Amino acid sequence: RSPSRGLGDVYKRQARYRSSAPALRYFCATCGAQLAFEHAGWPGTIDITTATLEHPERFPPTRHIWMTTHLPWMPLGDLARADGEP
Repeated sequence: RSPSRGLGDVYKRQARYRSSAPALRYFCATCGAQLAFEHAGWPGTIDITTATLEHPERFPPTRHIWMTTHLPWMPLGDLARADGEP
């Protein structure tokens, strides 16, 4: 399984790295930019680094996560908030 289906060309040139037993990270094989993240504890979920998409404006955020480490000077707007992954 790969997060590259239906995404831009950079996702077709991905490299994978298992950073821990449950975590798999995807990177651009050319420049090293982090593209996506999968965790065995959240099956069926892939976190995609939106800014690496060819048209990130098509995917506005829908929520903020990891609020326990939120920087107080970062404006958040009215999106839903959670202390971790849903």
